Amino acid sequence: MIEIKSVSKNFIDGKSNVNALDDISFSVKQGEIISIIGKTGSGKSTLLNIMLGILKPTKGEIILDGISINRKSKKKNLRKITKILLSSFQYPDHQLFNSTVKNEILYNSNDENYMKELMKIINFSQDLLDESPFNLSSGQKRKLILISLLIQKPKILLLDESTAFLDPKSRVEFLKTLININEKYNTTIIFVSHNIEDVRRLNGKTYLLDDGKLICSGNVNNVLLKYGEKNE
Repeated sequence: MIEIKSVSKNFIDGKSNVNALDDISFSVKQGEIISIIGKTGSGKSTLLNIMLGILKPTKGEIILDGISINRKSKKKNLRKITKILLSSFQYPDHQLFNSTVKNEILYNSNDENYMKELMKIINFSQDLLDESPFNLSSGQKRKLILISLLIQKPKILLLDESTAFLDPKSRVEFLKTLININEKYNTTIIFVSHNIEDVRRLNGKTYLLDDGKLICSGNVNNVLLKYGEKNE
């Protein structure tokens, strides 16, 4: 489903050459939940932006369901990514722009039956359909974005700090929702977070980036143990 092959990304910062990613390689199977962790500046955002087709790698390639992202990729090919991979970021208000919840969900679809199915699975009340998205709580906004993404039937969900600013109860409920979505629709989930407890709850394979390098992968507790040993 996703193959990341020897991906490197360099930026020019003044007279310096900054290596944001250094020979990253791993693969993700359809239906997997994976987490990507690492401190600020570790290369997480750069990797995500390459997956989304916003950036091109300096070297290597990412293959998403047969679509190659490399330094020579054409824009028309990169546009195809949006039919496969959809994303949600840290600030939900930046992804909301319709006048009502219903219009937000059905902006890219007219399938009201599927909308109702998703609302039931995600535990999102139909009483909110005529409300303004901007009047919802943070937890409700994140659920709304999930529904508006899932109604487009993506194969991959990319979630970047998607539990930020949620209270503990809403955070746990949101993570349970992700697991339900994964189990029901076999949706691949790529979860990027600083919150180790969230990563533990999802219980997927974890990849740790540091200074643009993939340090280790596996169970999150083993990954943290290896990283701690490396830095002793």
